[in-house]
Amino acid sequence: MVRGNGFTCVGPLRHVASAAVDAGLRLAEKGVTPSLPFWMAPLQVAVVPVKEQQVQYAEELLSELLSLGARAYLDPPTRSLGARIRAAGRAWVPIIAVVGEREASTRTVSVRRRWRQGEQEVVGFDDLLTEVRQLLASSPGRRFRPPAE
Repeated sequence: MVRGNGFTCVGPLRHVASAAVDAGLRLAEKGVTPSLPFWMAPLQVAVVPVKEQQVQYAEELLSELLSLGARAYLDPPTRSLGARIRAAGRAWVPIIAVVGEREASTRTVSVRRRWRQGEQEVVGFDDLLTEVRQLLASSPGRRFRPPAE
């Protein structure tokens, strides 16, 4: 369906998105952390430096994530770490990448994945990029489809 100069999505994808959001809201009502599929999340990765000293490392990570095509953002240390992590959670961001002094010195990232509620782990810089690359590749719009014969 075309409206004005823009194009509006009507069809199965709209129904999938609506169903995923509705299911997430039902889970939230039950006290379970809701999540969207990675490909559907408006913001996919939040990069959260603990202090101002880690912002440069966080910007490097953000740059790499954006170059992969991920919808990522940097939440600078203008508020408490907990407030920034809660804000990312309220926005249903699937991956929260926290970088502190230890992570910056060892080229690692402390990762919280929304689909693994309550868990966090430290992974290598390149390992996180590989994981995000795989998640992006598995999205419906990016799957390789051979040309019809």
